[in-house]
Amino acid sequence: MITEVIRSLFLEGKLLIKKIRNYLIIVFVAGFAMLSVQAFQILSYSRVNYEGSADAVFVLGAAAYGKNPSPVFRERINHAMNIYLARHCRYIILTGGKKFAEDLGEAVVARDYLVKNGIPVSDILLETSSNNTYENFLFSLPVISSRNINSIIIVSDPYHMKRASMIADDFRIVNYSSPTPTTMFNSFKRKMPFLLNEIYNIYEYRIFRIANDLKIKYEIK
Repeated sequence: MITEVIRSLFLEGKLLIKKIRNYLIIVFVAGFAMLSVQAFQILSYSRVNYEGSADAVFVLGAAAYGKNPSPVFRERINHAMNIYLARHCRYIILTGGKKFAEDLGEAVVARDYLVKNGIPVSDILLETSSNNTYENFLFSLPVISSRNINSIIIVSDPYHMKRASMIADDFRIVNYSSPTPTTMFNSFKRKMPFLLNEIYNIYEYRIFRIANDLKIKYEIK
């Protein structure tokens, strides 16, 4: 009797372990597939480069060190400046706020850099309150509206472009992609962390967007 009970428990345990193993395999395969699809989308979009015109070139903020833009930020500013000098836009929109109270702020540092390189300050528009990509667009809406800007060329690092365009689309901003032709993320060792971070950020943004949509839906009810 005891032997049969033990045997029954053993068989049930084996069956449970098998089920758990199968569920884990399904979760792993599904997760890998989702990551692969998102990585493919990011990589594909990183190669999209718009060469036409728009009302403004829109520079996503990045780190600034004192009065100087970081190497990543400098490449974005230089690329935007080249687009402007090629007469593909009327304005340059610079985004990015302060990390600390004593900082100049990313957009201000970028403006000073452009002015030193001969760009008229009257053609430079600033958004100085944001601390992330979503806020870059959100806090730029009044700037875009005030100058009747109907279309923008987004400038950032290649792997950042997919998420940036997604956010611009959600704000119903007509946007085109123009990634920086040069970037410090030029080796496999540097590309992989950036790519994985962008995959995470995109899924995080999608969850945020769904939660926000549900919140609005229930508030309306």
